[in-house]
Amino acid sequence: MPATDKELAAAAVGGKLAAYDSLMQRYEGLAYKLAFGLAGNRDGALDIVQAAFLQAYRNLARFRGESAWKTWLLRIVLNEGRDWRRAQRRRHERHLPLELAAEPEAPGPGPEETVLRREKRDRLLRSLRGINRRHSLALALRYFEGLRVPEIAEILGCNETTARNMLFRGLRRLRAELAEKVEAAP
Repeated sequence: MPATDKELAAAAVGGKLAAYDSLMQRYEGLAYKLAFGLAGNRDGALDIVQAAFLQAYRNLARFRGESAWKTWLLRIVLNEGRDWRRAQRRRHERHLPLELAAEPEAPGPGPEETVLRREKRDRLLRSLRGINRRHSLALALRYFEGLRVPEIAEILGCNETTARNMLFRGLRRLRAELAEKVEAAP
């Protein structure tokens, strides 16, 4: 039976690098998707993930197991992503948030369906960029990553009621954005 995250974290604190490597392998995909949503590009996402895993390793002894290791790590990814974005703004580079945060579309049975799917996905991502940043991040964590409300609350540093409120308001605003885009379409 595979070791739990807590067991692997404890082993890593004890000096077993293979245990930390196992944790990295378990969560690198999820960390990358969140980082990509924050950076909007591959290179930025890789920088964020690398910094987050390094930060997590340095602070591994501080992980008390009160929360899941996954949410603890994603909180670090979120913080590193914010730092990265601040640095990018200082360099006067603009990156679009949540660009391609959704899973890439599998090719449909025909080119028409593929084009329609891509147009819908692009419209959704443009609409996500048009709403409050924290609301769009909460929606991405819930619907792209499949996280539950307690995990979202912990990652965003708020209580569960606030997280639910962000999801509710985000969905309401996203629906309005999508409706506006449909009405504006020729």
